[in-house]
Amino acid sequence: MYSIYKLSIGNYFYIGCSKRVNKRITAHQWKLKNNRHKNQKLSEAFNKSAEFDWEILHEVEEKKEAFKTERTLIKKEKANKYCCNVQSNEEHHLKGYEHSKASREKMSKSKTGIPRCQKTKDKMRQTYLNSNTIHHCPYCDKSSKNAGGMSIHIRYCKHKPQEL
Repeated sequence: MYSIYKLSIGNYFYIGCSKRVNKRITAHQWKLKNNRHKNQKLSEAFNKSAEFDWEILHEVEEKKEAFKTERTLIKKEKANKYCCNVQSNEEHHLKGYEHSKASREKMSKSKTGIPRCQKTKDKMRQTYLNSNTIHHCPYCDKSSKNAGGMSIHIRYCKHKPQEL
């Protein structure tokens, strides 16, 4: 069973679709309370007024029917200045969303310097070390599949320009 829901914050609202609506609403709440929600309009509304309410608008059996119903409701409300739905790709649920290279670089820079717990660091390190990518030194011709070893080589490469 899929639910099409409406999340309301003051006058602002967001229409969504989920198979596990309680879990999805909890995720919205957590992200809003911790200022981590990707929908800026919704976040700003929540920061001004922490009134948070939601309701189920429709319940349907089929995934495609649920997404079609959600899109129809969003199209009806899109002109409303309080509508917080920003996704323009009508098939976003079925195809996924791919960020541009510039957007990915911007997101990457925004995450630089954020403290991470040891468990997250270990997962990131393991993913990096297990990749099949061949890493190249930007200062010489050395290359390696071992990312960890290559990062050490790059740090101490004798061809690296001296910092002033």
